[in-house]
Amino acid sequence: MSYLRDIAVFVRVVEQKGFAAAGRALGLTAPSVSKQIARLEAEIGVALLHRTTHNLFLTDAGQEFYERCVKGLAELEQARAVALSFNDELRGRLRVHATLAVGQALIAPAVIDFIAAHPGIQIDLEMGSMPVNPMEVQVDIAIRTKGPRETSPGHVSIGRRILGSVRHVLVASPEYVARAGSPQTAEDIQSKDCLLYLTYSTFTEGWLFHNGRQEVTIRIGEPLLRSNNWLAVRDAAIAGRGLARLPEFTVRQDLAEGRLVALLEDQIRSDLQVQAVFPKTRRMPAKIRLLLDFLSHRLAAAASRHQETAAAAAACQAEAGSDTRFRERQAGRPQSRHERRPRPA
Repeated sequence: MSYLRDIAVFVRVVEQKGFAAAGRALGLTAPSVSKQIARLEAEIGVALLHRTTHNLFLTDAGQEFYERCVKGLAELEQARAVALSFNDELRGRLRVHATLAVGQALIAPAVIDFIAAHPGIQIDLEMGSMPVNPMEVQVDIAIRTKGPRETSPGHVSIGRRILGSVRHVLVASPEYVARAGSPQTAEDIQSKDCLLYLTYSTFTEGWLFHNGRQEVTIRIGEPLLRSNNWLAVRDAAIAGRGLARLPEFTVRQDLAEGRLVALLEDQIRSDLQVQAVFPKTRRMPAKIRLLLDFLSHRLAAAASRHQETAAAAAACQAEAGSDTRFRERQAGRPQSRHERRPRPA
């Protein structure tokens, strides 16, 4: 880099016709300019300038070197401008990696909508069972789920952004609940058939609950099924094989359409986050920022829709309960004299 800086100083000296004038233009002292020119001449092994008390002249080698340097610096500036245009323009290819569950259920549908909205951007979307370090596999964005006590890649050149949170649900099919009963407490789960979903971020055979006073971990000692694939666990739950604790986004449609029901909703403890990691640069390319903003908005919108749906379901349930209690009171109330009077034929 010092070589390129010295070349730029040399060109300015020739243009300004002196060390002092070049120094003023560059914010340097005349001795500093003189030192850089001497270093440049030593680097290339030839004199570039003749110096007298009052004048400065290019040598033949200096004239040829100057003309080529002017062209080279112009090319470098043009190359810089082209490179910066990729920062500001919404075009080009993005390489994205996502872990399987969040990739299949959340990221892939969002990416499809993103490329429809931004046809100048192309995306290579790769999924895998384990998270990756973007510096090691050369991707622009790596997306994963992460627990609060779980560490992320710790390289100083890696940036991080939380895109959203993951809510877990305990689910079973209506048929299984009718057959085996619904657990009323977290401890009841140990007497049920359980389907265990294991991932790199939840690689444990315990399910976390909160009973209102403290956290409770229920160890699933002998699961009927253990798998690192959420589709296998979900399908087993739909088939009535037992209870499963899954990310809500993986079973959202099944809950809405009645294939699964949610259990112990007020006791489930889940605190996973959807996190994006990416190479840290002084200026984040606009297309990367655009995709991160898009994904963050998509996850926030999904969480908002879930809250609205849950609130509506709770209101309907409360209204149904109120109607039931009213009918029960009416059924148990003694009839009045007018209600007992027979109607005329």
